[in-house]
Amino acid sequence: MAIEQGNEVEGGVTGKPWTLQEIEAVVETYFHMLRMQESGQSVNKSELNRRLKSRLPARSLAAIAQKHSNISAVLTVLGVQTLRGYWPLFNIQKALTDVVTRALADDAVFDQMALQRVHGMVETPFISDYSCLLVQSPMVPERNKCKSSRLENISYPKRDYLAREASNASIGLAGEHVALEFEKCRLKKVGYPELADRVEHVSITKGDGLGYDIRSFNDDGSSRRIEVKATSYGIHTPIFISSNELAQSKIDPSTFWIYRVFNLRNRPRIYMLSGDMEARLSLEAISYRALPRLPSSSF
Repeated sequence: MAIEQGNEVEGGVTGKPWTLQEIEAVVETYFHMLRMQESGQSVNKSELNRRLKSRLPARSLAAIAQKHSNISAVLTVLGVQTLRGYWPLFNIQKALTDVVTRALADDAVFDQMALQRVHGMVETPFISDYSCLLVQSPMVPERNKCKSSRLENISYPKRDYLAREASNASIGLAGEHVALEFEKCRLKKVGYPELADRVEHVSITKGDGLGYDIRSFNDDGSSRRIEVKATSYGIHTPIFISSNELAQSKIDPSTFWIYRVFNLRNRPRIYMLSGDMEARLSLEAISYRALPRLPSSSF
């Protein structure tokens, strides 16, 4: 399935553009499933999509799934958590962006659920086998088609739930504990139990101003500095990184790693990035340190 200027393409034939009513129906179902996810309920996506398909006879289930992924892309840019299972696809109609932002502005129930989720306490999960946590890092999605003025100048009460969750200390600490035990397991598995015993949780023992959280070792005994980034959301959730952490990654790129712990609340997994993070990550400035300028003339 491909998208061409917002139109569905099936079997090489361009289908009709999605109507406003069709888009509203998909967004309504997506937010229904998202509210269920935020409340901790299980979500039967297949059944809900089958019901949606009966309302949209001109659209296939594959086309509906792709539109859900387009919604995920809009939400990702807006700093809102997305529905698990629908990776962001950044090829988006203006009509879809408008409907999603309007739904966000009008959905007070989702707002309350989302705030409770991102500010809620998280305990370190029990994991019986840390060796199964590692997965391949995701590819960076292409966002330039989504970064238009209509997204940058939207007018709705923006919360940036993902930024709020990134500052939740209990999530950060639980993620560090998961990464710490994973790292000890990794070293033992490759035959270095003596190095595993020397892994240090430096954000606890030396404070959180170092620009990384764990001091560990590579297989050859050289140093490995690990900054842990944790989220209870999925693998494509953006990482929030400070200027100090970026600077640390440049000091000695061969020793600097980010361990991304995701799905922390239900099924934790980890992917790893190493080196100069300015080269490894697609960076987007979201805030600035500012001071008033001196007046051009004195009084």
